[in-house]
Amino acid sequence: MLALFGTFGGQEILVILVLVLLLFGARRLPELARSLGQGIKEFRKSVKEISEDTAQAVRDVLVTSVHGAKDIIKSPLK
Repeated sequence: MLALFGTFGGQEILVILVLVLLLFGARRLPELARSLGQGIKEFRKSVKEISEDTAQAVRDVLVTSVHGAKDIIKSPLK
């Protein structure tokens, strides 16, 4: 996230913050920040769930492959 602000200087960030303050007002800023935080939290949760599901699917495939290989090794040659 810091890389995003790497192209902006201090003055540019200050101008953006002032514009946000003017557009939304001081009363709405905490509400907007809270909503943004909840959105980020939900996004991270979804990414974690997808990652866990993918890892579980890979483990399932590996276990199935190993069991299949054991069955092939145990079967007599014809």
